[in-house]
Amino acid sequence: MITQELPKFSWMILGTSLIAVLLVFYICQVTQMTKAGFFISNYEKQIAEFSQEIQSLETNFPRLNSLVNLENILNNLNYEKVEKVHYLRLPGATVVAK
Repeated sequence: MITQELPKFSWMILGTSLIAVLLVFYICQVTQMTKAGFFISNYEKQIAEFSQEIQSLETNFPRLNSLVNLENILNNLNYEKVEKVHYLRLPGATVVAK
């Protein structure tokens, strides 16, 4: 009877496979951290821009909200002055009836 020998377990293959898996895991983690850092940097820039815009709007609000500017804006919108008002009279006391 001929017996076949089973291949011996190779610690070298297991060690190399483990190192390869850990290396891929490390690369994925570094990639995710880099993306997160990039997004955080962009969000911080946007927050700084929005803060600056808010500060600018807060400074300009009292100047733009004056009655003088309101009259100028209304004149530029080509509104006509109301001379006579006509009211609609509805027959009966209710608007909608069943």
